[in-house]
Amino acid sequence: MTPKQIGALLRKAREKRGWTWNRTATESGLKADQIKGIEQASKAYTNDSLLVLAKVFGYEQHFIQVIDTPNP
Repeated sequence: MTPKQIGALLRKAREKRGWTWNRTATESGLKADQIKGIEQASKAYTNDSLLVLAKVFGYEQHFIQVIDTPNP
């Protein structure tokens, strides 16, 4: 997945819950501007920050499968 695709997935998950960036920051322990940047593909992120967000949104298993899949 590209950073843009990851950001879109996270934005949809956040909006589906009716959460703001601040609420997502509270739930995840990340900063709101970091979450905004990840969603907009304008900030670098780590696998750890993505894993935290994946856990918050219930995508942990999917995320682990994506990072464990080797690139062709």
